[in-house]
Amino acid sequence: MSLIAPQLQRILIFIASPGDVADARDRIRCAVDRINTLLAKRAGFLLEAVGWENISSGRATRPQEVINPYVDVAHIFICILHQRFGQPTGLADSGTEEEFRRMKRRWETETPKPSMLAYFKTPSADANIEEMQKVNGFKQEVSEAGILYKEFLNEDTLQEEIENALANWVHERSGTHVDVSDVSSALLDRLLNDTDLKILGYITDKTAKADVISRELSIQQTETDIALSKLREHGLVVMNDEGWKPLESNESFITISKYLLTPKQYFKYMESVYFRSMLDRQLRGILLARQHYAPDEPNLKALKILLNLSPRTAAFILHGDTTKFDNLSAQLSQDNISAEIKNYGLEMLSQMINQQAVISAINDMIEGKLLRKIDNRQLDGMVLRAQLSAASQEGLAFRNLIVLPMMVAQAAGPIQAGQMVSGSAELILNHATLLFYMGEYELAIRQFDNILSMKNLKDDVRASALNNKGFALFNLSVDQRAEAEKLIKSALKLKPKFPQAENNLKLVKSKSLLQRIRTALKR
Repeated sequence: MSLIAPQLQRILIFIASPGDVADARDRIRCAVDRINTLLAKRAGFLLEAVGWENISSGRATRPQEVINPYVDVAHIFICILHQRFGQPTGLADSGTEEEFRRMKRRWETETPKPSMLAYFKTPSADANIEEMQKVNGFKQEVSEAGILYKEFLNEDTLQEEIENALANWVHERSGTHVDVSDVSSALLDRLLNDTDLKILGYITDKTAKADVISRELSIQQTETDIALSKLREHGLVVMNDEGWKPLESNESFITISKYLLTPKQYFKYMESVYFRSMLDRQLRGILLARQHYAPDEPNLKALKILLNLSPRTAAFILHGDTTKFDNLSAQLSQDNISAEIKNYGLEMLSQMINQQAVISAINDMIEGKLLRKIDNRQLDGMVLRAQLSAASQEGLAFRNLIVLPMMVAQAAGPIQAGQMVSGSAELILNHATLLFYMGEYELAIRQFDNILSMKNLKDDVRASALNNKGFALFNLSVDQRAEAEKLIKSALKLKPKFPQAENNLKLVKSKSLLQRIRTALKR
């Protein structure tokens, strides 16, 4: 006798929030996943969380019109606010407010009542006064409606609160039937799934007919057709004579990036024709619209390079929280601000954006998530230099410099599970040479010394290490000319026909050429 698992009742949780609580939304989803695993599925429920960021605006005249149907059929409504109220919708001062009032009408008239939860994160000292007035006014409205709300200091506390609330919801309804409308399931089915995103990622790199997409991705034709129809409804793709391709509007680009700048998709997406061409054409306009920032050409070029390399930087610029930039821009637009203060504020804005972009890229570098290609040139190594200093009125308190080299090693063959992997002398030599090219002479010399200390080293590898160390010493300090010459001559003894060593020896011996090099480097 076979047992058939009961069909789970799909419970829609709607998350209402402005743009400055992304971490909180992520924690709510973590709480939902945990309760599903521990309690909900055993009780016959499948909790599914949806927020505005999951719903594309499509062709709606008013984006909120696409979001409201999810509010109208949600079983659980979770409202999160911090220190930003959001943007007006035409019917309310923010989407969160419109969603709350819509859900409140259901809570007052329906039996059984949908569950309503509200959480407010403690604001920071530099919160915008005008925004906080709106948030506090909304908090008062929630209280007067008879809906209990809680305040939280950090996302750890929030996740614990949400888990407790959802666990209580499951326990109270365990063994009962919850009214799950077909509309609710239909709306959940409209949200993009892994198959939809796989197809979307594919057509960012090539325009293709549906049958080609289906064949190359090994997806059934029916599923492909459904996915493409859904992507078109979301306003993300369009079909022309050549096949399906992504829409090239700024809104579509930002939305597509939101879906594909994820661990599963970012590597392929960031190397796609669509991503790179849209950055080339639209980045300046996106920076102006989202961060209120009009970069000069050098800053634009630097940011474009970071966006091509770092998923975090791309996510920050294209769909990250813009609260602090909105607040600063609002302050600078006031009539009583002097031109001097305005210029200083714009400089602060530039620094904030560039600093955050660099910090995002550093985090990706440390985690090994940076891409390795710029202008079709493969990158084999990177070096991070960071200096942290502090001072008081009495002078420098401390200074700490870190240098983090990161090299990319290519395996000569397949690596089996459990196989020990070690660095050969040739591999270390390549890494040290890359450090030399990047001007990290001290790090390169240290690596060349590691090679030269190895036993049973091949003559050509030892010769290369001696030659490269000598030339690195020459570049590091003119006082080490004699030692550099000695090392390069040792390389030529091991390998008499060594053109690079012969050229380096000529450079080391030439005082006038050295002076010209030093002068050129100073320029």
